Amino acid sequence: MVTRALCLAALFLAASRLSALTYIVTNTSDSGAGSLRQAVLDANAHVGADIIDFNVSGAGCDGAGLCTIAPATELPSLTDAVSIDGYTQPGASPNTNALGGINAVLKIVVSGAGSLSVAFAVSANNCTIRGLVINGFTNGIAPNSSNDSKIQG
Repeated sequence: MVTRALCLAALFLAASRLSALTYIVTNTSDSGAGSLRQAVLDANAHVGADIIDFNVSGAGCDGAGLCTIAPATELPSLTDAVSIDGYTQPGASPNTNALGGINAVLKIVVSGAGSLSVAFAVSANNCTIRGLVINGFTNGIAPNSSNDSKIQG
């Protein structure tokens, strides 16, 4: 009886992990396939926690691998649980210095160019935004009605 319950619990956990989708940002375009905007739209449309990773190259990236995404309008609000992880960009890495000093390498910039209000409006619970440079916005991240969300790095 206990074994059957444990098996059912394990199956439920495995199914919930399998339901998470990963969307990969591959360019610095404002919209369309491979854009950050499209990844947010896709993650919002899929019920359940999802992941947005980065593998950007080409236009919008400088010789040092720093890639700037400059949305023309505010990005869609995050309306479903999602993890947006800038550390997945090749060459990026989180800080590993525990006692002083910062050695993080950030490779993705989300720039409002001084004309946009919010980069990420978070209206869902359990969202994580990490490993991004967010600049040029009045408010980089606006946690609207969000619980258990994290901003890291």
